[in-house]
Amino acid sequence: MNNLSNFYSSFDSSDYSQSSSNIRFKNIFEGIKIDEKSILDYGCGPGNLVSWFKTQSIFPKYYFGYDLRRETIEYASHKFECHQNLEFSDSLPKMKFDLIVLCGTISYAFDDVSNCKFYYRNEIKNAINNLLKPDGILLATARKRGWEFSKSGHKMITYTDVELKDIGASKLVDLFDHEFIFEIKKESFNNDNS
Repeated sequence: MNNLSNFYSSFDSSDYSQSSSNIRFKNIFEGIKIDEKSILDYGCGPGNLVSWFKTQSIFPKYYFGYDLRRETIEYASHKFECHQNLEFSDSLPKMKFDLIVLCGTISYAFDDVSNCKFYYRNEIKNAINNLLKPDGILLATARKRGWEFSKSGHKMITYTDVELKDIGASKLVDLFDHEFIFEIKKESFNNDNS
């Protein structure tokens, strides 16, 4: 676990840096009463969101961290094992949430860019339809066009504001030079957008 811990705390990686994540979370959750919400952290990585909750001395009513990578789930579970109302898994839950957070999740390239975008659109559609309460909100970040590579040289997927609105974004805000924050409300989500 030591190597993984070093990687996730490296400030050379904007993707996992706690300091850049903290800026994201501060902006994403501005004005939201976190302690009254159930939150699905979709693509939770090493648990940066939980670390941010700790620095703010506030925790959601219930938190579920989901990530495909088993090693990150093991790392986060070990790091936060003594906290109540927190759960980490590499399987999606069978409940619905007030908020779904995708912080950086839809920016990683694992295949051809168009295939990735198609996959991510379907993931968003499924998350909204199956994991979000009727009055729930999906909050996410997306990398901007022109920033196709991370600091470490990894290929990234980028989006225009038009593409995000086509996915269903009802609110779109500039976060960094390279990143947007957007939200999709379930009540106004149109499945035809996905």
